[in-house]
Amino acid sequence: NPYNNVRFGLLRNDFMLHALPGRETEIRQVEINTISASFAMLSCKISRMHRFLLGRAGADQAWIADAVPENNTDAAVALAVKQAFDLYARLQPLLHASRVAVMVVQPHERNAFDQFY
Repeated sequence: NPYNNVRFGLLRNDFMLHALPGRETEIRQVEINTISASFAMLSCKISRMHRFLLGRAGADQAWIADAVPENNTDAAVALAVKQAFDLYARLQPLLHASRVAVMVVQPHERNAFDQFY
C-alpha cells in the first residue's frame, strides 16, 4: 500500500540571534515545533504591521520593502495541505468520496490562535 508511506508534517522553526562580544552575530535554531501552525498565519499579519508602522514613522518605502520582505506563509501552508491531500488521493483513488482533511483540536486548548487563525 503506497499510501501508507505518505506523511505530511507542518513544522515551525524558531530562531534567535546569538551575539557574543567581539564575535559575529549568528542565527541559531532554538526549536522545531511540530504542533503550532498558527504562527505561519500570524506572521503574515506581523510583517504587514511592521511595514505599516515603519511607513507611518517616515521610513523610505524602498528601504521598508528590502528590510521587511513579503511573507506569504498563509498561502504556502494552505497550498501544502492541499498538495498532501491531492497526493493521498492519487495514491488511494478508491476512497475518493471519503477523503477529508482534519484539524485536531485538543480539549481545553489554551492557545486559541492555533485553533481559529
